[in-house]
Amino acid sequence: MNRMTTGLLTAMLVLSACSTAGTPPAKNQTSAKDPSQIHLKQAVHFSAPDGSAVVVQPGVYRVEPAGDSQLQLVSNTGAAPILLSAHATPSAADVPEPVALGTLFESEVYHLILLSPGNNALETHGSASGVTSRGGFTANRAMLLKADKLVVQPTQPRPLPDLVPTCLRVEQITLPLSSLFFVHGGVVNQGPAAAGASQAKYANVTVPVSGLQPGQFVAVVFSFGLVSPPSAAVQVDMANQVAESNEQNNSGQQWCGY
Repeated sequence: MNRMTTGLLTAMLVLSACSTAGTPPAKNQTSAKDPSQIHLKQAVHFSAPDGSAVVVQPGVYRVEPAGDSQLQLVSNTGAAPILLSAHATPSAADVPEPVALGTLFESEVYHLILLSPGNNALETHGSASGVTSRGGFTANRAMLLKADKLVVQPTQPRPLPDLVPTCLRVEQITLPLSSLFFVHGGVVNQGPAAAGASQAKYANVTVPVSGLQPGQFVAVVFSFGLVSPPSAAVQVDMANQVAESNEQNNSGQQWCGY
């Protein structure tokens, strides 16, 4: 089968999450002065380094590394920096300077990643409702994914995972001498069983996807360098590595509305 599997200030025109065809939406374009900034339009709940909850209010923040397992949000209002728990993750994008991408998936899960030179990255997850977990994000399917977007098969005799793509967001990061392009997406296991490692693909770019427990979400970033990404559908488990309860919902082209 043919399978499938964020920012910021200047222009933020995005198609609705229900769009399924046509060219990618207008890119979210950062300021040429500081591509490490994000713009939160609503309060987002994160985990602090000590495991406590921290609510980040709407505003513009510069994202900075603060050690191997922390990110620091610096407000343009001069308020004290906010420390967030984070973890290192491999990056396929070798950026010339730090680039922050932040996207709210399906109006609930917020994924924040800071890309650094040398294929390094730090990432963390938050949520609009306050449901977070350290080391990843787990949520029930009804909260994360709208049921009318999914094709759900009857219960199988043996529990199986079911990998599906979330909405997509196109990012154009404007640097002094050039622009970089990214597609920010996600994969969720909506099945009742764990899924092993797999791969996700957008256009001609393939990235690894870690194993996912039932209900677990992971974000993926497709890097296109200096080339604007074409219109395409994201494919999860594109190499057929995971036996799933539903093999017909691995492809999608829905655009995030945040």
